[in-house]
Amino acid sequence: MIGSDISITSLAIRKEKLSLNAFKPLAFFDLTDTSALSQDLAGFVPVTTSGQDVGLVKDKSANGNHLSAVSETSRGRFLTGYPNAISVGTSSAPSAPFDGITHSHLIQDGFEDADLRGGWHHDSDYFGLLGRQFPSATQNSGNIPASGGHGVSWQASFVVDRDFAIRIDGSDSLLARYRVTINGVTHHPLNQSNIGPGRRWWSFKLPLKANRVVVEGYGDVRWFGFKTLPVAVVTASPARWKTIVFGDSFTTASGVAAQWDGWVNRLRPLEEFSTVASGSGGTGYVDDQSGEQAPLVGRIMDDYNRISGISGAPDEVVIALGLNDVGQSGVQAAVNATFDALRTVYTGPVWVVGPWDHYAPNPPPTAWLSTRDDIKSAAQSRPGFAFVDMEGVAYTKTDSIHPDDAGHRALAEYLAPRLADTHAVPVAAPVSRTKGRVANKGNTLLQIATRFGLAENPGLTVVAAINTGFASAEVERVWHIGNGTAGTLSGTTGTGGIAWAHNDGDGRFAILGDDKNAVVAWRRPANGNYDDGEVFVNGVKQARISVDNPSITPSNTAEMFCLFGSSTGTDPFPGEISAVAVFDELSDAELKSVMSIFAAKFKSLT
Repeated sequence: MIGSDISITSLAIRKEKLSLNAFKPLAFFDLTDTSALSQDLAGFVPVTTSGQDVGLVKDKSANGNHLSAVSETSRGRFLTGYPNAISVGTSSAPSAPFDGITHSHLIQDGFEDADLRGGWHHDSDYFGLLGRQFPSATQNSGNIPASGGHGVSWQASFVVDRDFAIRIDGSDSLLARYRVTINGVTHHPLNQSNIGPGRRWWSFKLPLKANRVVVEGYGDVRWFGFKTLPVAVVTASPARWKTIVFGDSFTTASGVAAQWDGWVNRLRPLEEFSTVASGSGGTGYVDDQSGEQAPLVGRIMDDYNRISGISGAPDEVVIALGLNDVGQSGVQAAVNATFDALRTVYTGPVWVVGPWDHYAPNPPPTAWLSTRDDIKSAAQSRPGFAFVDMEGVAYTKTDSIHPDDAGHRALAEYLAPRLADTHAVPVAAPVSRTKGRVANKGNTLLQIATRFGLAENPGLTVVAAINTGFASAEVERVWHIGNGTAGTLSGTTGTGGIAWAHNDGDGRFAILGDDKNAVVAWRRPANGNYDDGEVFVNGVKQARISVDNPSITPSNTAEMFCLFGSSTGTDPFPGEISAVAVFDELSDAELKSVMSIFAAKFKSLT
């Protein structure tokens, strides 16, 4: 409450459409709005998705006071989704506050809970790596899982009704090879505390409801399973439609930064489908890379049996190769031998995708057309087989042949509707669980060289929608006005509680605790001291706990405003910020309205 018995939440619906600019903010930073964010410090590279760095935050007031990172290494991280953290913990549990997560599922290599392995998942006995890519060719230094030609990827899915954690390993460069999708929202690991390599836990705070989780990885990162609270309800969540794709380097996602961005993983929506890639770069129906790798006829039965032995028979098979066979003899005989071999173990629908047309939009040569016709003739002569012609389907490339990220996307978009006739699985639309926010990566500091025209000892109100993160210091600065330390103004959280800080003392209020979502307002009158500062949390005025040097007043007049720490980076705020607005001193009625807008626009994650 703010000076009355009307809570800010009772006004939220009415105030949601009222613009903050009606209250003439000195600055308004909306860190949920990707149109106001840029990855670079100059503002040329837009932020488009969760996990990208934030180097510039545009001021959405009329004043144009844009924030930028102090350097490339001090950028923030844009996030959407559920609160999560990386910690070391012990061999049996993550670190606090997730240390109650102790009940194991799929937690040891080779010890699987078959009822909970839902969807496609790892084979812990294959080459010491856990994956869903199984080329059974002659192994040498150029032909191993996770090499450029033979990527390994895996996926596991389950439903859990509360917090959980997964084991991850490897250096920070390998963290990017994990991702977790919860109720349609994708999360990428963020090592905010710079936890060293080795055994690490990635823990998630979830609402008490049935949450569908899909865990994925690629390359040489491993799936150790997951843990939950002992009281958690966990069930399997197998994909409702399973596809195996046999192919060449296109199928191993050659040319993309992350293998899940290859055309295979873009082919079907993750929420209902599971697609397994069995690709071997440089091979075809005939081509065997001078005997160093197996053509498809030499590996199709082994790969099929390995994959189906783990997670059951697929609902469809896609065969997409032939480009490496262009100009070689015996293609039609090899295609027929491959199809005959597949039919000895599998009787379902088969899609045959013709050679990739790297010549498009120019016409392909006669040799390409001849190979295409051989594959097409073999496919169309068999019941249950269908042929998809790729002639003229152009795509962007990383070289003269292989698709880049956009090229893989284009191939998937072309193929998806053409490979859709054999199934009728309803696809659930992804559910957005939250607007975004910007997190401290460990040394994040955003600033602008202005104090918005404020006097030395100003009337001031700052309102922020934040998640407190995990406090490790007594004073952690959400926002800061002034340069250096002495005599500056700051709004802080931390183990000492929410506070006003003038750097010559402080006025302390309630301790919010770790990982708490809140709308916090700091308000002070002109020419005031620590005794005059106020703090409101979710519309409720907080009682002052203590005051140090109550008569001290701010004296620093430097032109500087910062988020996530002081102007020199000291007292960093470890949490996440959704929005911050700076005003002259607001009246009770004005503050009530502003906080109600924040409550409606920047709802806490549920």
